Amino acid sequence: MKIYLKNKCDRTGLKIELPKTATVNSTGYDILAISEPVIMGDVVNFPMDSLKLYRRIDYIQYHTGIYIAPETSDEYVEIFPRSSISNKNLVLANGIGLIDSDYRGEILLRFKYIAAAEDLFIVPEAGVTRIYYKINQEKIFQQGEKIGQLVARHKLNIEFVLTESLPITARASGGFGSSGK
Repeated sequence: MKIYLKNKCDRTGLKIELPKTATVNSTGYDILAISEPVIMGDVVNFPMDSLKLYRRIDYIQYHTGIYIAPETSDEYVEIFPRSSISNKNLVLANGIGLIDSDYRGEILLRFKYIAAAEDLFIVPEAGVTRIYYKINQEKIFQQGEKIGQLVARHKLNIEFVLTESLPITARASGGFGSSGK
């Protein structure tokens, strides 16, 4: 499968690195953050030097400088978090990113920040207690780090057929946790 990558320069003027796998048997192609994290949320003006606090943190976004076009309309890519995300206080905001074959914008990754106890600031203000958040910079990705993986896929078209019944199975309609522990 061929995927065309637009040759763009990042914000520092350096050529973007082509996504690459860590080993010959790896499935995911690592992509890097070419920007510092862009933290979207409600910043609080707080009288503490060099401490940035938030009422809420909506998401943290990273630029990759990557613009792609699969060779055919039956090909697309998905973005997965890397296993190293377990060392961060982040989760990929949409779980898995789906990049449709006709999308031509920059691939951006957005993460939700999972605040730990040490990230919370409890402040009494005018008779109420408010909770503010800070970002632990060691627990988020920084510029130049691998932040996700691209995986190439082929699209399968689905034909939906209305029917009065479905084939019987041993599981039947058993839902969450019904197939064992």
